[in-house]
Amino acid sequence: MFSASRSRAEAYAATDYVARWRGRNVLIGADRRSAPAERLMARFGSRTAAFITAANPRSGLRADHANRRAEAALAAHLARLGLPFVGGWGQGRCGTWPAERSVLAFRISQRSARHVARRYGQNAIVFLRLGQPALLVHLR
Repeated sequence: MFSASRSRAEAYAATDYVARWRGRNVLIGADRRSAPAERLMARFGSRTAAFITAANPRSGLRADHANRRAEAALAAHLARLGLPFVGGWGQGRCGTWPAERSVLAFRISQRSARHVARRYGQNAIVFLRLGQPALLVHLR
């Protein structure tokens, strides 16, 4: 039997994180390098990036309108920080959890990404650094 946090960690690891830019999907997987993601980072002059959502804080499903408000607040927060980002979503491969709208923020440190995600009640982020596999970072 797995603990709730272990089951959650396994679910996050079995999720496809997708950034959408100029009509193309850029797939990011935890513990994998993604050449398309690295090219996208380079286009934004970024050596680091973080995949962050504001949807469903603490892995609790909430109404779509509440998620949309939180997502807009996240986008405004990143804009105030002067960080470029593109939209996207996270979708578990098992298909039992709805896709969550998210952002891929560029030129953000892992520390800042952790801080932003905690502000929106998130349990984890995916952090990217050029030349390295994407890192699933648990916050709780």
